[in-house]
Amino acid sequence: MRQFFITVLGVVFGIFAFFFVLFAILAVFGIFGGIKESMKPAEQNVLTIDMRLPMIDHDGSSGNLFGATPPLL
Repeated sequence: MRQFFITVLGVVFGIFAFFFVLFAILAVFGIFGGIKESMKPAEQNVLTIDMRLPMIDHDGSSGNLFGATPPLL
């Protein structure tokens, strides 16, 4: 019976240790991600997309199993 309680205590300790280490790793990644300033876009950068022009998904030169498909219009 004593060996059973030692085993259960070891398993419970292992589970807590696993989640503690997992939390610590995620916290370190979060801290380093928050410190990194180079990922922030500059204030003057703006993405513009003109939706009036057709969007072509490929050049049409590659065929597929059922023949050439028209580009997305």
